[in-house]
Amino acid sequence: MQDLSFLLRAAGVKRFVIWGITKPNHSHFFIHSGFYETLKKLDISVVWFENTIANNVNLIKDDFIITADISVSNLQITEAFNYCFHNVPSSLTENLSKNKYIKLQVLTNDAYSRFGDFSNKKLNLEGASYFTKHDSTLYQSWGTPSIASEFSVPKYVSYKKREFFIGSIWNSQSNQGNMDAIQIYKRLLKDFGITFSQIRGCSEFFNRVYIRNSAIAASVVGDWQRVNGYTPCRVFKAIACGRLGIINSHSSVNQYPWLVGNETINELIENVLSMSETMYLNLVKDQQGFLVNETYQCKLSNMLKALIYVKDNN
Repeated sequence: MQDLSFLLRAAGVKRFVIWGITKPNHSHFFIHSGFYETLKKLDISVVWFENTIANNVNLIKDDFIITADISVSNLQITEAFNYCFHNVPSSLTENLSKNKYIKLQVLTNDAYSRFGDFSNKKLNLEGASYFTKHDSTLYQSWGTPSIASEFSVPKYVSYKKREFFIGSIWNSQSNQGNMDAIQIYKRLLKDFGITFSQIRGCSEFFNRVYIRNSAIAASVVGDWQRVNGYTPCRVFKAIACGRLGIINSHSSVNQYPWLVGNETINELIENVLSMSETMYLNLVKDQQGFLVNETYQCKLSNMLKALIYVKDNN
């Protein structure tokens, strides 16, 4: 992986700016926090501003601003800066020069139909990441905020009595949530003598503690995510914490062949519980070898490579 400082210079960027969602009142806070904390660890210049009109005066020419649709309302978009937009409406970019921005989308199954002109090889992107030239869009998962040196030693839990699920259990009118799948998971775990516990709002330190001591530490997704191939950061975080990356989605396994997956939750549980300690630990070790290409460090590297591309080709 190329050094981020080198890529910053090549892109003509002085620093990163994370724009908006500075408080944990939305799930995207953890994405912005992951970018910010990763850059701080790597001693890369970064600031994190709330989405207010007043904060526009704190921007410096040639900043690289990372933002999303839910946090862009007060950002004054001008030619003075570079941008990485996630889900931002095209009306905000139509008057902006094409060499000033890239768009960022999470990798899902429908994205593959757009890769007729993908240039991931030319850009030397890290991990399962793709860039479409015609609309300057980078497709990749969120990955893990842990850098490779922070990966935990693989751990096999022999006392399988409690499963800790970290995060939200929810649904929407379009049935994009995980509520139904989690209810099935809870019921099946009970059949195996395992108690399900939801954990919310704890620190990253305790997140790691809960994951490392979960009976299975599975990443159970709802039907929409499973069918559409949305691979949540939860599965990458589990691997970084030294646990096996397992998910009830064949689509996710197609994207990341090193994951362990099964569409049927019951069979997924049985598969993991039947593994020997040696097999389990070896699989985790193998997965961590692939995970080094799916860290936030790599995602930020890919953003810079994509920005360099649009600057050189527009």
